[in-house]
This record gives sequence, structure tokens and C-alpha cells, in this order.
Amino acid sequence: MPNEETKKWALNRNPWVIKDRLFTLSSWTLSITKTTFDEMAIAPFRVQLWEVNDDSCTKIFRWKIMASAIGQVLESGVFACKDTGERFIKVRTIINFAKPLHSQLMAVSEEVDSFWVSLKYEFLPSFCYHC
Repeated sequence: MPNEETKKWALNRNPWVIKDRLFTLSSWTLSITKTTFDEMAIAPFRVQLWEVNDDSCTKIFRWKIMASAIGQVLESGVFACKDTGERFIKVRTIINFAKPLHSQLMAVSEEVDSFWVSLKYEFLPSFCYHC
């Protein structure tokens, strides 16, 4: 990297998708171990939670707990689809790509019946949910 600022920018924008392949960047160390490679399978990613009822969208605490089933939540917010106006939740979360990814989560609440929430991973290359 040409300078420290560019290096920090590239590392903070992990992971990268280039030609439908997922790449994670890490600072170079002289001693690379298995732990180093395990750490490279963990990266922040943006995930959209769809089919969430309006009540759940307004209760921040509830959907942060729901999103924590995916990974550690770093950022979160409620958005609306430009075409349909349907609201969804977007979270930036730490995901371990060495483990299978969820396609849905069960939302459980004492106030409403349980319901499934669909997950859409932003900028994720083609992959199989079952492998």
C-alpha cells in the first residue's frame, strides 16, 4: 500500500469482492500461523433482514438481538425499498465465513407470534447455503 491511510482504508472496507470472489485483507506479519488464517475467515459484512413487521422495525433493541444471531453487530438501521416502500433492517456484522451462512432467522417475541426473517447478504458472491 502506498501509505498508512490507504492501508487503513482498505482494511476497514473488508471484505472485498473481485470478479465474484470474496477476499479479506489482513496486515502482514512475519509469523503466519493457523490462527492467522482462522482470523482471516472473519470479516464485517452488511446483511439485510427482510419480512420484518413494522413493530419489529421500530423496536431497535429487538432487532439488534435478532441480528446478533448472525454475528456481532457493528452498525444498524431501518431502511425502505425505493420501489415498494417495504421496510427492512440493515446491519453491519462480523461474520465467520468458515461456518455456513443463514438464509433465514426465526424471530421470537412474547408480544407477537414467531415469524421467519429472510436474510440478504450485500455484495456476496455466488455460494451454496448448505456447504
